[in-house]
Amino acid sequence: MSGVLPFRLWRGARRRCRGRAAASELRAEVKVGRLNDDAVRAVLTVAGHPVPRCRDGPAGLTERKVEVLRLAARGLTNKDIAAVLLSGG
Repeated sequence: MSGVLPFRLWRGARRRCRGRAAASELRAEVKVGRLNDDAVRAVLTVAGHPVPRCRDGPAGLTERKVEVLRLAARGLTNKDIAAVLLSGG
């Protein structure tokens, strides 16, 4: 997808709707896979819209899942991992 395309889509979205509605339309396009998330974030940032930080870890994993994988990679058993997670550390 061309780097210019998201800007053209943004301009088209702005003609149909303004402000939050245009930003919501672009985010919806990302969710269905039509637009690149990084490109839309850049466009929204330049346009002055608040862009939440991405909180997902690698491959979209949550912090908790990444923590479980780290513990498993260190060789801990399921029981040990549960103990560590329940103790909060």
